[in-house]
Amino acid sequence: MPNTRPLSHQQPRRLRNIRCAYCNAEFTEPSEPEKEHVIGRNFVPKGTHNQQWNLHVNSCHICNERKSKLENDLSAITLYPDPGQEEVDSLRWSAAERKSKTYSQRTGKPVADSIEEVKLSGRLGLAEVTFSFSSKPQFDENRAFELAGFQLRGFFFLLTYDAEQQMGNSWPGYYMPIGALPINDWGNPLVLSFANYVKDWDMRFTAVRLAQGFFGVVIKKHPTEALWSWALEWNKSTRLFGFLGDRAKAQEIVDALEVPQQSSWIEQPEGNKTRYREEVPLPSDSDDLFLFAP
Repeated sequence: MPNTRPLSHQQPRRLRNIRCAYCNAEFTEPSEPEKEHVIGRNFVPKGTHNQQWNLHVNSCHICNERKSKLENDLSAITLYPDPGQEEVDSLRWSAAERKSKTYSQRTGKPVADSIEEVKLSGRLGLAEVTFSFSSKPQFDENRAFELAGFQLRGFFFLLTYDAEQQMGNSWPGYYMPIGALPINDWGNPLVLSFANYVKDWDMRFTAVRLAQGFFGVVIKKHPTEALWSWALEWNKSTRLFGFLGDRAKAQEIVDALEVPQQSSWIEQPEGNKTRYREEVPLPSDSDDLFLFAP
C-alpha cells in the first residue's frame, strides 16, 4: 500500500525506474528510457518550475510522446483567461499569449480563435426565451482525463516506488474520472459532495502549491477499501476529480453524490431540445484548494 512521502519544495525528485512508469513496458528503443517530467515543463507557465518540486521518471517513447501531445493544447486552453476576466496572474497571461497560436484539438483552430459562442432560443412554458453568451476555449474532456491519468500514474508510481528494485506500481483496479470543472464552477454541488464524502479518508499524497501555484494534486485512501480519491488543479483554472481502484465501491459513492440541477428542456427552432445549468462559483473564504486538503 502507498504511504505519504515528504516533498522537498526546492528540487525535483528523480526516479531511475527500469520499466516505463506509465505503461510498465520494457525499454526497447535505443533512445530509451526517456526522462519525463510528470508536471510537464511546458504545461505550466515558463519559469514556474524553478526552485520547485517536480517528479522526474523514466518513460518509454510512446508514453512520453502521447503525454506531450495531450499537454500541448490542454496547457494553452487552461491558461487562457475567461472572457471579461479582469484580474489574471501576469505569469498566466504571458503564457496564454505565448501559446495562443497552439491548435485546439476540439476546434481545429488556434486557441485564440476558439472562443465559443452559444445561443439558445425557444419556448420555456408559455414564455419565449433567448440566451446568448461566449465562453473561453473549451477542451475535449476525454483528452483531459487521459492526461490526468498519466499524471496520476506518475504520482502513484512514486508512492509505491522501491528504490532497490527500481520499480513502482499503478493502482489496482479502475480509473474513474468524475468531473473537470472551470474555476467559475468550483462550487458545483457534485464536487462539494465528493469533497465532503472523502474528507476523512487517509491522506496519501498532497502537493497543492506546485509550480508556484499552477499545479496541485491530492490523493486520499479509503479507510478500508482498495479505493483512492484524487483531485488535480491545472493552471489556476481547472479542477479534475475522481476515483481509482474498486469500481463497484466507487460507483456506489458516485450514485450517492449530489447532482447539479438543470433547467427544464427548452424546445429549439430546429425541433431539438436542450437545457442548461448555471455555474456555481466557490466563495474565496470557503476554499482551501480542494476543500479536503490540509
